[in-house]
Amino acid sequence: MRQLLIEAAWRRHSHKRGGNGSAIFVTLDESLNGAAPGGQDLLALYAALTELGHLEPRQAAIVEARFFGGLETGEISTLLNIAS
Repeated sequence: MRQLLIEAAWRRHSHKRGGNGSAIFVTLDESLNGAAPGGQDLLALYAALTELGHLEPRQAAIVEARFFGGLETGEISTLLNIAS
């Protein structure tokens, strides 16, 4: 999921495709209005996670599982074999 979101953000910001980064998000549920992170946010998150992955791989895995996987704390601890 992470890679799909990052690739979509790169395509949206590509100069070849007009790359001004202005995308319009349309939702069918008004409660979700503005809930989706923009392409710039995803690219910044990708850069931060890449850097964190070099420094602290376990913490990067926790952030990925929480943000991209939507896992709860207990599920992440089970997934990564961390005592809760």
